[in-house]
Amino acid sequence: GKADLIYLGRQLTADPDTPRKYLEGRPEDVRRCVACVEGCGTPCSINYEMTPGVTPPTPAEKPRSVLVVGGGVAGMEAARVAAERGHRVTLIEKRSELGGMVAALALEPLTAEFANLIEYLAVQLEKLGVEVRLSTEAGAAEIDELSSDVVIMATGSPKIIPEVAKSTPGVKHHIEALRNRKEIGHRVVVWGFTYGAELAISLAEEGKDVVLIGEGSEKTLGGHASNFRRWWILRKLADVNSARGTPEAQRISNPKVLPNVKVEEITSDGIALKDEKGERNVLSYETLIISRGRRRDNALSGQLQAKATEVHEIGDCASVGD
Repeated sequence: GKADLIYLGRQLTADPDTPRKYLEGRPEDVRRCVACVEGCGTPCSINYEMTPGVTPPTPAEKPRSVLVVGGGVAGMEAARVAAERGHRVTLIEKRSELGGMVAALALEPLTAEFANLIEYLAVQLEKLGVEVRLSTEAGAAEIDELSSDVVIMATGSPKIIPEVAKSTPGVKHHIEALRNRKEIGHRVVVWGFTYGAELAISLAEEGKDVVLIGEGSEKTLGGHASNFRRWWILRKLADVNSARGTPEAQRISNPKVLPNVKVEEITSDGIALKDEKGERNVLSYETLIISRGRRRDNALSGQLQAKATEVHEIGDCASVGD
């Protein structure tokens, strides 16, 4: 009696059973859309079972002991599926919380919906009886203790810090900056035109004085994002036209964008840059945030392969993705 009509659009791609779960009093079991606009069913970023031709998980013929190393979304989802199939699952995470990089991105107002996925997976792991060990480093001893038949490596992909920026005061990588946002100074330089573009906009909206720098042209801004989201980024940060009926640019002055620049040196005096014309400039800063590439972390795989019957690498541990 409270509504005549309830409309659900993309949410039914993320979880077709949404209405039934609400009506059965299980809202915590709803896989909530994260508003990524990345294809919506072909496939859904958070529900691959919606992809045409994908078979839902089936019960395991023989339950096995499974150890998942890494509590990011890849490890959490692997643990959920393995437990749902009937395996005995233990998940080990070296940090004191689950979610990994995605949980850090959920701290950013512009990507806060990522928290939906972390909350859903955490609830499912608890309901399925997955043993979760936080603040625990995985190694050969854990394999011996748990007598694991299978190890799933989901150790993610740490940010790459360029040599020129290492051991320099005031330098943080993107995820570190999100986890320690209060430590970010007023004068901020964000180095990286993909994920860094959104962070630069967000910090500027907080009132910080932000400069966004990158080796590429303005055309590379937000290259990681879906078309809709990227267009929003470009309208904020670049000179775009109104071709094909699209709106005029709404370019903002903060953050300031410096394309086609190379970082030559970073000192206490500032960041020495050289542009495409060979001209040099020094940017003063309080905080430099590195938002560039990542590398897969599979250092433990070799050590664990000698201890377990099977070792699988998944997620960014296998191949760095978006």
